[in-house]
Amino acid sequence: MNRRASLELLRDLFNKRGRLRMESMQDQLGGVSRSTVKRAIQELREDGYAISYHPGEKDYRYTSSPFEQSYRVGFQLTDKELYALLSLHHLVANLEPASLIRDRVGPIRRKLEQLLAAGKKKTAIMLERVRIIPIASRTIAEGVFQTLGSALLERKQLRCAYYQREEGVSSRRILSPQRLVHYRDNWYLDAWCHQRKALRTFALECISEARISADKATDIDEQRLDAELGEGYGIFAGKATEQAVLRFDAYRSRWVRKEQWHPRQSIKKIKDGGVELTLPYSRPQELVMDILRHGSHVQVIAPDDLRRKVADELVKAASKYQTA
Repeated sequence: MNRRASLELLRDLFNKRGRLRMESMQDQLGGVSRSTVKRAIQELREDGYAISYHPGEKDYRYTSSPFEQSYRVGFQLTDKELYALLSLHHLVANLEPASLIRDRVGPIRRKLEQLLAAGKKKTAIMLERVRIIPIASRTIAEGVFQTLGSALLERKQLRCAYYQREEGVSSRRILSPQRLVHYRDNWYLDAWCHQRKALRTFALECISEARISADKATDIDEQRLDAELGEGYGIFAGKATEQAVLRFDAYRSRWVRKEQWHPRQSIKKIKDGGVELTLPYSRPQELVMDILRHGSHVQVIAPDDLRRKVADELVKAASKYQTA
């Protein structure tokens, strides 16, 4: 019996019986020596099996709780870790483009389910308890996601057609992709734009066609990416130039005090039970939208320009509901 077959047999014996004597293991493995059995036990321990020797009973025991049983999948995973991976797959499978991700990850999920099924776990019930509800996700043109992903990994330039929503015009772009970003149920590409000679963020649903160029992509280091694209508010690029001060009433603060609007925000309680949130931003578009969704429960304290923008939007909105 070869070493791998011996380990499999010994593992099965421990799974079935829980405890084994040295003499029994020697017999089951074909009359091997005690040292051979001890080496096999040590290998099982290294694989995550909790096997201990009990001198009083002169036997070896395998113990595992329902939530700490280990499986071999090329590397070691516990039940909890397998459940976490299945839940992660459930999350990923609901991202767009869903068909692409399901096709790639599906076989891995089936193997994980088989491993859990071996331990008699009800994986289907667990997965039914995880629900992902995408909101306002936008459709990406067929093939675009795959092309961008390949260019990103191969470090090649992209030639694409891009629709600029604000101006309502399309343009041809040459991009060096830096990273894909999933934000608020939609995908974006951080890239070096060779026309603008600057870092830009592109919405994937606005890319109507894309092909990989033979030219090598320009690489931008992570520190610069974060400095130029990560300081602003939300998905909008640019270094933060303003500090917004938002005052929420006591009712809305029950939610806001648990929220992160920006990694460098600060929040403090105020006398009426509300909170005052301070955060940096570069361009105000997305911040204005987030402020408006809180309606009368928030007031912009500063800066004056942001305060005017929000007030103007509220006046325009109210005018649509005026009756003669």
